[in-house]
Amino acid sequence: MGGNRKACINLLTILTLVFIILIHSNNFLLDSFTNSNLSKDPYNTNKIDSYNITNAGSDEITIIGEPLHLGDSGIASILIHNSGQYNDTVRLIIEGVGNEMLFYGDDIKIMPGSSKELSTIFIPETAGNVEFMWSVYSPLGGIDPGLNGTFNVEILEPQSLILSYDSYEWDLSSSLKIDFSLYLSNGVSRPILLNIYNELEPEDILYSSKLVMDNGFRLLSVNLGNPDFSGLTIEAIPLSWFNSIENSINSTSLDVIIPFADLNLNIDDYYPKNPSLGENLSFEYTIINNGNSATQEGIVRIVMPDQTIIHQEQLPPLSSGGSYTGTIYIDNWNYVQLVNTTIIWISESYSGGDWVFVTPSISGQSDSYDIDYYSLFYGSVFGVSAVLISKVAISAVSNRTQSTNPDTNFRPPRKSKKSAISVNINKREISCPLCEQRLNIPLNHSGMLRCPSCKSNFDIKDDNLEIEDNIPDVQQDNQETQYDIMVVSSTLDMLDCPECSQKLKVPLGKRPVRARCPACRSEFMATQGGE
Repeated sequence: MGGNRKACINLLTILTLVFIILIHSNNFLLDSFTNSNLSKDPYNTNKIDSYNITNAGSDEITIIGEPLHLGDSGIASILIHNSGQYNDTVRLIIEGVGNEMLFYGDDIKIMPGSSKELSTIFIPETAGNVEFMWSVYSPLGGIDPGLNGTFNVEILEPQSLILSYDSYEWDLSSSLKIDFSLYLSNGVSRPILLNIYNELEPEDILYSSKLVMDNGFRLLSVNLGNPDFSGLTIEAIPLSWFNSIENSINSTSLDVIIPFADLNLNIDDYYPKNPSLGENLSFEYTIINNGNSATQEGIVRIVMPDQTIIHQEQLPPLSSGGSYTGTIYIDNWNYVQLVNTTIIWISESYSGGDWVFVTPSISGQSDSYDIDYYSLFYGSVFGVSAVLISKVAISAVSNRTQSTNPDTNFRPPRKSKKSAISVNINKREISCPLCEQRLNIPLNHSGMLRCPSCKSNFDIKDDNLEIEDNIPDVQQDNQETQYDIMVVSSTLDMLDCPECSQKLKVPLGKRPVRARCPACRSEFMATQGGE
């Protein structure tokens, strides 16, 4: 029993679905038949309600956008109603009279019993009074014959747009400002795109803005910052409309001069010329602006070689071609040597300067002070006295009696020339290996020696000596005395160095005497006699 009941339920469900499908199929066939009849009879003359699409208000079409200028687009519009029982699709068609202009609106779907607005955009191609035809179209037909007609539109000449450059301002203290004007001839307000860019590189745009231009003149001022180029182009571009080509100027070019300051700072003079330590000093200077723009406010500084700033003061802007002369006062000059003093000008856009050597006073006083002649006299007397006393003391030490103390540091007393000659026969001369002091030692001495100058000890060996057993006696009568150094003789005070031939003066009254050449430092014995 349960299985039969379930089978019956399934059968009833299937029959219900088949019934619903048949009903929808009959409705579809009926609609197709009806639409087929409407297509064959567009005016539905066989029906009592023969027109499905009728006007919903005025029979006249409405024109939006007047006044229209050549190149402008107008909008034709009308309100319609679907009085039928079925959905319909319609559109508005605009056609020029006496020309081939044809404009179609969008397809609009209208449900039964509803109203919709149909519109079409049209663009006249000629100026003057232009006539157009209009009509409403549906692919299913059923359009009221009253939904068609003509209309006239007055098309004006294109508006003129004129751009003109007036002036610009630009200096180091402010950015580039350009003043220009726009003119739009009589008509409607127009949207415009305004661009300012580099004349050589149009993609380098400095300014871009959209604006709505009313008819008449309009003055504009734009700040462009500080560009690094001088050629500019200003361009006004109409947006969604066309201006008169013959009577319009849409762009203009201009050259601007990039501002710069060329400052020349010179130190004119300074006083006093030779300042002393702690003295007041003044510098006179002049600044000239040879640039094409006024400078900004600046600072004048005095800078020393060690980068120490000893003075600083503010200066106002300096106009193009202008000059400024000033004086800087320095209290308590603190330099006693020759010093390079620099005066510099510093501003936001420029820096430069000049320098001068300041020579200090040699005496430590300024040139403007009086000379103290009393101090100068007493100082000279004291100096001469000191020199004389020193010479007397040196002479006394040189000619003193020989000391009995062997450890004394004084050199031996001076001996007479004849005794020196006789002593030199039994002695020879050597040099200290440490201080190179020349020493006389006995001819046959060997062993340790002590230098009296540097106090160093050194050894003298026998095998380094070359001693001759037979040494002749000195005979001054025939001047055949032998010496261990070179001997130079002359009958005059002047003689020649045996090494470098330098002319030397050795007085005859002091000969024989050991002499040293100041040029080559060689030593020789100067004697009296023929060469």
